Amino acid sequence: MENLIIAECDLVSLDNLPDCPQLLELDISSNAIKDEDLKILAKYPKLTKLNIADNKIAKLDTIKCLKNHKKL
Repeated sequence: MENLIIAECDLVSLDNLPDCPQLLELDISSNAIKDEDLKILAKYPKLTKLNIADNKIAKLDTIKCLKNHKKL
């Protein structure tokens, strides 16, 4: 799977996201994801597009956990 759209699904956690090392695009917008949940996204090293708009992310510094994603 290369694209996953789970926008507007009332998600409060990313714990149950599938393991998809080939994932390129992820849309988790319009959910209730919090800052600490973004750490889980490190398991998708090939991400090139990520939409996290309209979630409960309070600090922009939170995305530092994705600094190794060179193409993101």
